[in-house]
Amino acid sequence: MKVKIFITGIPILLALVLSSCFSGMFKKSTYQKTALTKNDSALLAKEKTYTDALKLNAKDASAYYGRANCRMEMGDHNVGNYATDYHYARAAKDYKKAIKLNPARYNDTAYYMIGVATMHFFSTANRTNGYPSARKKFSKVINVNPKYAAAYFQRGKCLIELGKLKEAIDDLNKVIELDPILAPKAYYYRGNCKYEPRGLNFTDKRDKEGACKDWAKANMLGYYAAQVQIEHFCR
Repeated sequence: MKVKIFITGIPILLALVLSSCFSGMFKKSTYQKTALTKNDSALLAKEKTYTDALKLNAKDASAYYGRANCRMEMGDHNVGNYATDYHYARAAKDYKKAIKLNPARYNDTAYYMIGVATMHFFSTANRTNGYPSARKKFSKVINVNPKYAAAYFQRGKCLIELGKLKEAIDDLNKVIELDPILAPKAYYYRGNCKYEPRGLNFTDKRDKEGACKDWAKANMLGYYAAQVQIEHFCR
C-alpha cells in the first residue's frame, strides 16, 4: 500500500469551509469593507511610491521590480482582502515589465519571482495547471543562470507536487551542491522523496535508510521539521 508522507493539503472539513468562503472571491477582485492593519497601510503606501515613480519614468525597470516585490508581500498578507490570486498576478505583470526593460539585470531574478508568484496564485485556484507552469519558469531561470540554487529548489518542489520524484531528487542534489543555506531544506525534501516509493506505478522500493540519513542531516543543520519524520519513520 502506498504511504504518502507529504503534508501539502489541509483537513477535508477545513477545505470545504474555505472552498465555500473563496468561491465568490474568484469571480472578481475587489476590496472588501475591512479595516486595514498598520502593515497593510505601509505596503499600500510603498506601492504608491513605486507607482508615482513610474508616472515620472515609465521605463524605470527597477521601479517595476520594486513594486512587484511589494505586491508579492501584499499577496502574502492578503492586503485588502482581494481575491487570492490578485496581488500575485499583478506582481507577475510587473516582473515581466522589468525583464522587458532590462533583461540583463532581471532575466533570472524576475523570472524566478514570476515562478514563485505562479506557485502562489495557482496553489488555491488551480494546482494542476500551476505547478507545470511554475516549473517551466524555474527551468528558464536555470537556463539563464545554471547556478541559481533557489530555482533548482523551487523546481524540485514543483516536481514533487507533480509526482516526478526522481527528477526532484536531481534538483535537490544540485541545491545541496550549490547553496549551504538552502541545503538543510533540500536534505529534508530529498528524504521525503527517498521514502516515497518511486518509478512507474510506484514499482521502485522506498529507500528508508537513505531517507532517514537525509532527515538526520537536515535536523543536524537546523531544519527541525525533520524531527517529525525521524520520529515517525526512523525509530
